Amino acid sequence: MALTILPIILGLDGIISRLDAIILLIAGTAFIFVLLEEREYFHKNVTNGRELAKKTIFFIISLALMLVAAHFIVGSAHTIALSLGVPSFMIGLILVALGTTLPEFTFSLRSIRAGKPEFAIGDILGVVVVDATIMVAITAFITPIAVNTFFFSIIGVFTAFAVVFALLFMRTDEALTKNEGIALILFYIAFVVAQMFLR
Repeated sequence: MALTILPIILGLDGIISRLDAIILLIAGTAFIFVLLEEREYFHKNVTNGRELAKKTIFFIISLALMLVAAHFIVGSAHTIALSLGVPSFMIGLILVALGTTLPEFTFSLRSIRAGKPEFAIGDILGVVVVDATIMVAITAFITPIAVNTFFFSIIGVFTAFAVVFALLFMRTDEALTKNEGIALILFYIAFVVAQMFLR
């Protein structure tokens, strides 16, 4: 939770600078190393070298395709925003945000159906933390990010509450129920509506 809202705290001065990027990069890297220290709990030895090589190749190709897709997503989102006469921020908040989470949604759905829900939770929370730290850090290293402090603060409040709700829901009976899932979706809708009115 702390790592998720860290970039928002650092951006309250109106910019995520290269110094902020260093802080985020250290935090994100520390998160990964902490997980690696726990690898004995989830590590599985791979005995089939050919299978490992095959999966590695598929992984690299998939990443390359995602990079190409990201290029077209940015251009398409900008065109849609201009055509509809709405701020690019809103297109990013709704269409792009939902679109870029489809890989996590697909992976999570397949994991749950395969009887491995821990993969789903790990993927979702891992992506959130890595995006909030390492990805923001790399972007800010290239070009410092100017932010609107008011809207950034609103996003920070909603993000903090969303993470708290999700963690509390998962801790109750060690499961995330359908009703709790609906509650989180409604919370996201409230966030979008709030952003639209505040704009």
